Order: sequence, then C-alpha cells, then structure tokens
Amino acid sequence: SLFRHYAYFTGGARHVGYTPICGCGPNASVLHYGHAAAPNDVQIQDGDMCLFDMGVEYYGYGSDVTCSFPANGVFTMQQRVIYEGVLNAQRVVYDMCGDGTSWIDCHQAAEGEILKALITAGIVLLPDDQTVEELVEMRLGAVFMPHGLGHFIGIDTHDVGGDLPG
Repeated sequence: SLFRHYAYFTGGARHVGYTPICGCGPNASVLHYGHAAAPNDVQIQDGDMCLFDMGVEYYGYGSDVTCSFPANGVFTMQQRVIYEGVLNAQRVVYDMCGDGTSWIDCHQAAEGEILKALITAGIVLLPDDQTVEELVEMRLGAVFMPHGLGHFIGIDTHDVGGDLPG
C-alpha cells in the first residue's frame, strides 16, 4: 500500500499495473511468487533478502520495477556479491544503450555479469578450459535468469518483443 500511495502522491499514478510480487527469504528467488494459488504468507526473518516487483499504470501505460534489499539493512557477504553482480549487469547494459544497440547483445552482456558474480560467490564453477563468454553461449545464465534481462513495457506490463531466438 505504501508503494501505491507513493506512486499516486508523487507521480499521479492511480492504479497498480499488476499485483505486486513481494517475496522474502527463499521466496525472493521464486519468479512470480505470491499469487492466488500460492498466497504470500511468509514472515520476514532477520537476514532475509526481500524482493519487491511492482509497477503502476499511468494513462494506460504499464511500468515495472524490481528492487532487492536485506530485511535487516545489512548484506551478508554472499548477498552483497549477488547484489553487486546484478548492479554491475545493470550498469553494463546502461552503458551499452543507444541507437542500434541489440536487445540480445544487452541480454548476453547482463548474463555474463550475473555469471561472474555467481562464480565469485562459488555458486557456479568455471571449468579451467572455458570462459564466461562460453558459458553465456551455452545459455547457463538462463538457469539463473529465467525471465531474461527483462521485458518491454508499454500498453501492458509485458509488451511484445525482446525474446532471444531458440
């Protein structure tokens, strides 16, 4: 309700674009957690990561924003590595943006940054005879990014376009 109030009070957006997804602990990594068939009824615990996926509708156009943060305000070392990996992926993609930039190139660059963070955290092991780029080509990052880099927004929260071939 605070998000909805803030979006309306500061920006005039009167409606949410979809039911917000708010997961904590292990549910913060579940895509589209908290729907009618699986209600969001988990208590936030000290040390949990929280993930909020929310969006508003403004004059018929959808939006979508996702943020993650530690419930107690302090990252564990592993949480920090993952958070900074996602932040690095965002920065790399922002730096790439411009006329003629391919959505697929942006996606693959983001996937590479995510894989680097997962390697640093010890979640993914990089074989001695392979590079991060080869792991991206093998689509290993898709295991950890099932929604991909993101999606287009427009008249709907999930507008058309942006899919990788295959």
